[in-house]
Amino acid sequence: NERDEDLGDGAPPQLPGGFVWVIDTDNVYTDMSGWNVTKVELAGLPNLLYPEDPEPEFVHINSENKAAVSLQENNALVIIDLASATVDISFSAGATSLDKIDTIEDAVITLDTSLADRLREPDALAWINDEYFVTADEGDLDGGSRTITIYKNDGTVAWDSGNTLEHVAVQHGHYPEDRSENKGTEPEGITFFTSKDGTGYIFALLERSGMAVVLTVDPADPAAGATYVQALPTLLRPEGVKKVPGRDLVVVACEEDDRGAKTRGGVNLYEYKEADYAAYPMIASELVDGLPIPFSALSGLASATPPGTDGGNLNKLYTIEDSYYDKSRFFIIAAQGPLRPAKITKAVHIKDDNGILKAAFPLADFSNYTLVNDDNTVNMDPEGVAYSYSGGIWIANEGRGTVGDAARPIEMLNFVIKVDEGTGVVEELVTMPDEVNAIQVRFGFEGVAEADGYLVVIVQRAWGDEENPRVGIYNLETKEWKFVFYPLDEPSSQNGGWVGLSDIATLGGGKFLVLERDNQGGPDASIKKIYQIDLDCYEIEDGSTLEKTMVKDLIPEIRSLNGWTFEKMEGLALNREGKVWVNNDNDGVEDNSGENAFWEVAIPSLTIEPEACEDGTSAGVTVPAVAAFATALVAAVFLL
Repeated sequence: NERDEDLGDGAPPQLPGGFVWVIDTDNVYTDMSGWNVTKVELAGLPNLLYPEDPEPEFVHINSENKAAVSLQENNALVIIDLASATVDISFSAGATSLDKIDTIEDAVITLDTSLADRLREPDALAWINDEYFVTADEGDLDGGSRTITIYKNDGTVAWDSGNTLEHVAVQHGHYPEDRSENKGTEPEGITFFTSKDGTGYIFALLERSGMAVVLTVDPADPAAGATYVQALPTLLRPEGVKKVPGRDLVVVACEEDDRGAKTRGGVNLYEYKEADYAAYPMIASELVDGLPIPFSALSGLASATPPGTDGGNLNKLYTIEDSYYDKSRFFIIAAQGPLRPAKITKAVHIKDDNGILKAAFPLADFSNYTLVNDDNTVNMDPEGVAYSYSGGIWIANEGRGTVGDAARPIEMLNFVIKVDEGTGVVEELVTMPDEVNAIQVRFGFEGVAEADGYLVVIVQRAWGDEENPRVGIYNLETKEWKFVFYPLDEPSSQNGGWVGLSDIATLGGGKFLVLERDNQGGPDASIKKIYQIDLDCYEIEDGSTLEKTMVKDLIPEIRSLNGWTFEKMEGLALNREGKVWVNNDNDGVEDNSGENAFWEVAIPSLTIEPEACEDGTSAGVTVPAVAAFATALVAAVFLL
């Protein structure tokens, strides 16, 4: 029986209470009339919270013909002897306590709170051997411990995962901040299998994180516990998981299907084998004081060694998180050369310690939105980031609201700030002319780049009655703007939608790479492209429309990853040696699978011209194509 969650407060008892059928096929597979069916009643068993309403949830059978059954709402587990169709034992799943997790939904991921005596309320379960089994502790009515637990068949808890699953999700950008006050990552499905090389694996599905967490466990000694080994992405809302018999393949079924929200139901297939690199994760954070640096909803991307620089780490990059989170931050990435994953090594809060933002944007003018918090951290929408040749980094903020739209009033303007890389303190502010702000549309600043004494910013979509989005060119010396227009591709998705700009990176010499995308994902995705534009050494006429040349269609490369085709390809970075990286925005895992993509893109014969605008001659260097995905052998891993 499935209880009605809308009846009263949704709590049991709600009869009928449910039971288990034991079906003896007696080796008759062609004629079901030969099957023997026995009903096993579960009502009235000891150690249930609602003995009259057992509500069995999940069942798994071991080689001794013993069935382990979860009674989720009752926070209980039952072992049934199938040969006799009788219950061997029923016992409470118990409770557990966790610390250093996030239990507050405040648009910031902070691992500094705890849960005490939280009921496990297990959902799926799987036998590891004939004596021990493992549960996914999703929770329902009063529980949800965010754990997986290994039990002995006598009801003894042998091991539980503590805060491991929460930390793994945080470390890989898959943590669902909007579920912090509920059940967090919400472990839902689980399976165990032994690979061909004899290694025991647990696959645990985190429903709200769009993730499968892989752990190893010794099938001869499950009580010794499990060890985390890999995180894998799934589609949205993973529910069921199965090992393919006879092959090192695992299949995960994901239930969420909403084309309007750019997500489709489907299955993920993973293969265990030796490979040159782990297909996933592509990016993960390092630990600071034993805790992972929280990140997600990454947007713009920039190299710390763009054309025109000397020295520095060629694999160092910057990225930012967008307005899904408050107390905005930027991050330092170590791209790891050919290895995966790239590492987020540092997170820095943007701070208005000098009062620059407070002075420019008094809160009285934006009464529905707090830009600067009491601790001087800021709540921006960082969408673009760029290296500053005079020190620090530039961050482009996308404005909030559309002029004349009562449903989306203006709450913040578009602007660019320069911040100190070490402290995050705002040092400089660049705003647009009033006449441009007067036609603001909510699709504002996305990417930013500095080159040759200019800031160049791109607007995502057209404003007002204009046909195309603006590219803003700001002279850092004279403090003057001019604007040209970028001709977007026409939408070509089978699902319609729109096309806009995402990021920009300098090639030097007034030339730039631009990332253009549609707002479609999965099989509906059509446009994820890198184009080149030329600003004619910034002598281009104000108000003119640019020409563009396509240098890379990302769709084939995205699909070669064998995962979801991302809607929001948001970041683009290029260093002085011509290495190009891209990343996606996973929307903070809200109505999004959470998959974080970050990889080096092969663009043949890219010409770098860092000094071409200084003396009228080109110092261009043609960079050969880089080999995408080339790595050394790292381990036996699961691939998509």
